[in-house]
Amino acid sequence: MYLEDQRVTPCIDATLACYRACLGMVSTRGHGLNGPLAEILRQCAVTCREMADQLIVGGSQPTVELKNCAVVSDHCADACEKTDGMQECAAVCRWCAAACRKLSELEAKLD
Repeated sequence: MYLEDQRVTPCIDATLACYRACLGMVSTRGHGLNGPLAEILRQCAVTCREMADQLIVGGSQPTVELKNCAVVSDHCADACEKTDGMQECAAVCRWCAAACRKLSELEAKLD
């Protein structure tokens, strides 16, 4: 099982934290967010949840998906950094992006 690989655990932790942070921002600040930012947060939450699910379930090596999750998380962090009161969310998104990038690099070495 892929989850048993301890190199995966930090990425699962980061993707789930990013999912919770982004979804939390949409839930608590939903009406106060502009449309594009709310959509970026939702997309990041969905992408991170799907990435975590894939890492937990296992199967094929998800190098492409990890890279995509890193890009989406970085994009969300960029948007959050431009909005007052969303620096914590931005930091979690950056952590997620870094964890996904690191794991994708490890996966690429295994190929």
